[in-house]
Amino acid sequence: KEKSKGIKSYQSAPHFSLSECVWTFSGSFTIIFLLCFISANITLWNENGGYAFPLGPFGALTTLHYSLGDCPPAQPRNVILGSALSGTIAILTTYLPETIVCSTLRIAFATSFSIAAMAALGIMHPPGGAIALVFALGGHHWGHLLLTICGCWLAVFLATFINNLNDKRQYPQYWDFATPFKKTS
Repeated sequence: KEKSKGIKSYQSAPHFSLSECVWTFSGSFTIIFLLCFISANITLWNENGGYAFPLGPFGALTTLHYSLGDCPPAQPRNVILGSALSGTIAILTTYLPETIVCSTLRIAFATSFSIAAMAALGIMHPPGGAIALVFALGGHHWGHLLLTICGCWLAVFLATFINNLNDKRQYPQYWDFATPFKKTS
């Protein structure tokens, strides 16, 4: 049997009704607009009139929050811990001199190690992989990571509020921040 052909009994992604699509758009638009506004108006680390923290991973985060809100990567524990872990690993790798580790190797290592670490701890969060890649590129510091984590908290709180206004949605499914740190037998 050839695995690359896929399986016949797969479950495709559901199609949303028009009202659910409007709900998804509204939630995504609200958080992205708010984060862009906040990031553009923080003058402390806002170099050259840009944004104070990278916004790309938040596009992926809002996809999770408003289209796949019941999946584990969208839950608050994974959002916060996965993002913090990935950003930390990436920033730490930027301290390696390029004379020892070239930037291409550093970026690949930081992103891959972040993904493996999230998997090992059970806190998989795809935007965390994006955070690792963006921060490993260099040019970001601990203040940028702090702002990114604050943005993640804001996104979680808004997703909790907005999704639960809809009778057909429930977010989050759980908060359990302690599980990745519990010893397993």
